[in-house]
Amino acid sequence: MLFCLLSGIGMPARGQAPWKSPDDYLQTVWTTENGLPQNSVTAILQTGDGYLWLGTFGGLARFDGIRFTTFSTANTPGMKSNRVLSLCEARDGTLWMGAESGEIMSYKDGAATTYTVGDGLPGGYVWALRADGAGTLWIGTQHGLARFRDGKFTTFGPRDGAPAGAVWSIDDEDGAGRLWLGTDMGLVRFENGKFTAFPPPGGRAAVFGLLGRSRSG
Repeated sequence: MLFCLLSGIGMPARGQAPWKSPDDYLQTVWTTENGLPQNSVTAILQTGDGYLWLGTFGGLARFDGIRFTTFSTANTPGMKSNRVLSLCEARDGTLWMGAESGEIMSYKDGAATTYTVGDGLPGGYVWALRADGAGTLWIGTQHGLARFRDGKFTTFGPRDGAPAGAVWSIDDEDGAGRLWLGTDMGLVRFENGKFTAFPPPGGRAAVFGLLGRSRSG
């Protein structure tokens, strides 16, 4: 997957129909020839300072609209994996990365820190990261859900009522203390320490790889 931006030429006036023709768009594509560390873009995040960050299988890239700056194990002390699968920004400005090898890495003020299974992570691909308004980092992995709070990891499994298997996506209702998980078992809600599953109708199997919230909630 390459990195591509699609821009509209002009803006439709109020009341006019949205763009319908491909000729109404400008397309720009960036590859390793333009500065990407690797062409497999696995995650995209815009942080509060306006930068666009891209996770790739060759490290982390920061894009300012013109050029890329690469952060990798070769030039960033504390960064232990280049195969980045997921990204999120915490309220204190820390950038979090989830790795294919099961680690998560934090980056702030030019320094990186890597956390591994030895620190309490469940292991496996880190598919999803979510930082809530209370300062808690939620981690969706190949082997379930984990929480990072006050410098400590907590994992959740079937013994806690959590579904077995992978957590692919995470969404939180900021201020409500409610977490939504897209899992191998369908949609799951975590609230007040309790997991509630919402399986697809008819008993069909479904993997919820992506979750998003509308303005109406």
